[in-house]
Amino acid sequence: MPGDVSQLCGEMGTSSKWIRGSLGMPVTASSVTSGEEKPEFDSWVVAVWQVVQDIPRGCVLTYGEVARLAGSGGSPRRVSQALRQAPRDMKLPWHRVINSQGKISFPVGSQGYRQQKARLEKEGVVFLNGRTNLQRYGYSGALDKLLWGDSI
Repeated sequence: MPGDVSQLCGEMGTSSKWIRGSLGMPVTASSVTSGEEKPEFDSWVVAVWQVVQDIPRGCVLTYGEVARLAGSGGSPRRVSQALRQAPRDMKLPWHRVINSQGKISFPVGSQGYRQQKARLEKEGVVFLNGRTNLQRYGYSGALDKLLWGDSI
């Protein structure tokens, strides 16, 4: 069973065991498809989407943390593949997933890099020399935010 990131990296008052999509519904393989065509999604891919969907604004998780919470700690590279498979109308906060060095994985200066950095900065994530502080904005920072609020 995937880890429940809402207990560690959720917003105040989150009590649901399910990670909610943008319409408040659990993210499942059948809930992310539209029309008559229903592609088959690996259950691990759906678990990745669930974890990423629940990363709160102003927080980031590494690819490895997402993989572990989705139930496969040895597969951080598969996380980016799973994110690319997500239907566009799902609106996953993909920009909240970064590498284990606290850096954006896109090439510096590329459109993807600029877009991800701008989205994170808009949410309050600070970069210094191309890196963010994982203690503050990452997994443990999210836990601090959950326990103590935005005042830290």
